Amino acid sequence: MSVSVIMLIGFGIMVLVLERRQGETGTLLSAPTTTIFDSRLNILWTQMRKGSNTYYLPSGGNVLASEGHLGNVLEGKVRWGIRQLGINVETLPAFRPGNGPGGRAFLVGYAFPVPPTSSVHLVAELVAGDGTHYPLRSAAGGGGGPPERSWNLWTIDALPPVVSHYALQLKEETNGPTLAEIKFAEELPGMLRSQVSP
Repeated sequence: MSVSVIMLIGFGIMVLVLERRQGETGTLLSAPTTTIFDSRLNILWTQMRKGSNTYYLPSGGNVLASEGHLGNVLEGKVRWGIRQLGINVETLPAFRPGNGPGGRAFLVGYAFPVPPTSSVHLVAELVAGDGTHYPLRSAAGGGGGPPERSWNLWTIDALPPVVSHYALQLKEETNGPTLAEIKFAEELPGMLRSQVSP
């Protein structure tokens, strides 16, 4: 057995052990409530992640084909480790919700307008229950079809710990009217995935 194969096996075992010890530090929310204000918009799915763990998009960044499911964390770490050994392997696109426990990431799939086109991408802002607005960073996005659909990933580095009820407002353009609002309320450890429509 070559040294690189032994190192690869050792790295895989190390990642498995660390993965089991580290666990998820995210927060589960009660099921979000989605309100559509513009009938041209169809929300397909929504995911939220909290904290500073590294998450991965599916292989090739093909979020639409995976119907909003994220890539496997273990697979992402193993691919990165193999790449570090100098072996040419495709890594999974990675992202972090933020720099600490207050970080959030929102992954939303949608069809807009009627007929939908994947060349249109929405903007989003986060509004706390008290009306305070928090700017979001557009971390990634894409689209395709048929049928034509789009997706976006928005992040915020740190949301104050006192903010436990907030809404993701989707708009066609900054300062435009709100097309949809997805409300979240934090409750339990873990992660949230909400299927809004088939």
